[in-house]
Amino acid sequence: MSKKNTTHDNATQPPESIETLGQLFDAYIASLVDRGKSAGTARSYAADLAVAKKHFGADLVLTALTPETVAGFFASDAVRMTRKGVPKSKITTAKIKRVLRLALLWAEGESFFEKA
Repeated sequence: MSKKNTTHDNATQPPESIETLGQLFDAYIASLVDRGKSAGTARSYAADLAVAKKHFGADLVLTALTPETVAGFFASDAVRMTRKGVPKSKITTAKIKRVLRLALLWAEGESFFEKA
């Protein structure tokens, strides 16, 4: 079954199967551009998702992602602290969390897994 994006005539088709977190993030960022989001938004979201990709690993199988593992990520120093050990602003941490939630909800909507 082919998924069709009717937003733009030149839209990239999402892959039929996404198995890893890295694949999900790449497809999500591509979908942002396809839906008319700016290159700046795509870069900003990609940077936020890179935090999650570094924490979990790009090869993490999506079925291994649970509400508990996501909650653990949200509470981790990767989300809460800068590289120098200074707490990140609440705005920054909220955006990292929001972007991951948006990517997971998009993946659920595309039927890449059952519940985000």
